[in-house]
Amino acid sequence: MRTRDREKILAEAGRGLESMLRHFMEHAMKVEALGVMIPDMPPWETFAGMRRKIERLRAGKVRGLDPRVPLLLLADVMELSLEKAIITRLVVADMNGQTELERSINERLVAERLRRSVAGFHALKKSPEAADPESPVAEKVRRIHRERKKEQGRGRKRKG
Repeated sequence: MRTRDREKILAEAGRGLESMLRHFMEHAMKVEALGVMIPDMPPWETFAGMRRKIERLRAGKVRGLDPRVPLLLLADVMELSLEKAIITRLVVADMNGQTELERSINERLVAERLRRSVAGFHALKKSPEAADPESPVAEKVRRIHRERKKEQGRGRKRKG
């Protein structure tokens, strides 16, 4: 892998890490202000549904299950739970972006290696030593040619 590619991957990882830490710190400050443990959002709940429930709680249109828990506190906890789910999704998306970047760089490197090996094969095939059918170079050219044909598979049969 080239130095430039490694630097690009490291820079992208650094940006992702900074973004993740910034999101976590903002969320942690809000959680600390409430002084409660924030549960995960229920898996069946959507972001829009959760927002609607929070708005209904804040407007006082819904009664809480436990009268000892203030509705505004419950709405704040639900909002932080929603925010926690969003942050988790953002972090996972950043990590997937990093993986995609590494995959694209590796694909490019494999394609370059293949192109160089094909160019080397063609140069070897045109060398004067390959013209002699008894030479080891000619044997190597034939072996490489057979391997390449085997990798590509059989060609289609022609009619007629």
